[in-house]
Amino acid sequence: MDYQFLRPGEYLVAKNGDRLISENGRWVASFSTIRDILYVNPMDAEGNVFRPFWQTKPPATELKAYDNGSVYLTVSRDGQVIVGATVNGERKTSYAFGQGYSGDGIIPSLILGNDGNLMVVDDQQGPKWSAFVDLNTEDDSPDAAQAKTDWLEAANYDKLRYGESVFIVYFGNHEYRRADDDTIHQNLAAVKSGVIVTKNLLGPQFSVVAQASVMDTFTHQKSIDSVDVHIFDAEAQAQLSSNYIGAGASLNLIKTSASIFDLTLGAGVDTGFGIKDDSVTIKALGTGITVGRKIGISVLGSSFDIDAAPVLNLIFDL
Repeated sequence: MDYQFLRPGEYLVAKNGDRLISENGRWVASFSTIRDILYVNPMDAEGNVFRPFWQTKPPATELKAYDNGSVYLTVSRDGQVIVGATVNGERKTSYAFGQGYSGDGIIPSLILGNDGNLMVVDDQQGPKWSAFVDLNTEDDSPDAAQAKTDWLEAANYDKLRYGESVFIVYFGNHEYRRADDDTIHQNLAAVKSGVIVTKNLLGPQFSVVAQASVMDTFTHQKSIDSVDVHIFDAEAQAQLSSNYIGAGASLNLIKTSASIFDLTLGAGVDTGFGIKDDSVTIKALGTGITVGRKIGISVLGSSFDIDAAPVLNLIFDL
């Protein structure tokens, strides 16, 4: 069964194939049938599920009797997120998230956000707990902070050139690797999911991507002679940085980046605002403008941008 939210007394059970789905239909949370690890995966419009974006971390003393797929996820009345299993007819907690709170009769809900974030919310006071961000300090939660550290390490971020992007793929067991083994590659019927890490003056930009392309050709360095082409491309992504927040989905006839020019012909509903790639970006439902290092305009998902990064790299060797 697919849930859009869980209330106290409701259980997402592994052996039933239960899943928690985000409102935009682009993220899904589910269990392996024999482990108490919750996986959160990107999903495209056709329901294809890609490699996990993140997963929970069970304690060393995790339960063992999971051969019958009895693992479950639920939320308590005080707002704790609980992962456990039914063993010999008795429900046992393996581990829990959140500190709990006094709800004063308010019933919490567990939801999966449109950016892949697991959250506890209530109808009157909004979010109470977030897997990505500590709601008391607005800082990254320990798991999210560690994930970003892992992404930067896998990308070899300090060695990237200004404006350069690399694609990081999740291989399970908290291991991330760069997808580009060679400087230039071409894939037919490419399907990929992971994180795009981009180096900017104001700090790294993370784009969490689920993408499928009929043909995919690129050079990963952002330079004067770089080329990046996706043909018949479908993409869902959430974008994370200290200065920008955005999410969306698109279906593109062609998406290409050549030298200082970026062009997309297609339809999309991307929405976001803030500073992205050292540029002020305001976009709603695929329409908006970008001003800064990048100058561009988007209309209903089709866009044209000019990116100064290759020229700046050539002049200043950033």
